[in-house]
Amino acid sequence: MHQRYNNGFTERGVSLLPMDKPIELIHLHHDNHKFFRGDYQDCTQTLRARVVAVLTPFGDAIVILGMTDSADKFTILTKRLEELASSITTQKPRSPLPMDVLPGKYSDESTEFELSPNRAFVWGNEGQGTFECMGNELEGEIVFKFDSKAVNKMKYVFDDSGKFLSLNGVRYRVCSKTNV
Repeated sequence: MHQRYNNGFTERGVSLLPMDKPIELIHLHHDNHKFFRGDYQDCTQTLRARVVAVLTPFGDAIVILGMTDSADKFTILTKRLEELASSITTQKPRSPLPMDVLPGKYSDESTEFELSPNRAFVWGNEGQGTFECMGNELEGEIVFKFDSKAVNKMKYVFDDSGKFLSLNGVRYRVCSKTNV
């Protein structure tokens, strides 16, 4: 994270560079998360910015950026940013939803099927239709609704490697995944 801070950034034609090294604040966030802050300025020294990063126990950070073109307002801005950062509460991230992990192509020795992000599917030579799913990134249920009006409910389970998907106990190889 410190390296990214040191690189500065450019957004919509405004380039900001660090004024000094980021400072890890001595006091702890109220949820016992550490946070650090750093200051940026543009090359003309008319814009100043403060970034505050609240480090979470989940391996990521919540980053707040404030910017002003007034040296007088910078002190007020920095105080408000640190107050905002110290008021942040975090919770464990939700598991991905089934639609985040299911779209893709799958096959076994005799069947190939594809699940698309728009909830359409094509199942080998048997037909196509739409599907609904409930569960999480590892297991749940898929309801296939064929255009022929047939409905098929199946339990899905991904193996630990993520290379295989089982539907009602039949194991299919993950051929490719479609980003949602």
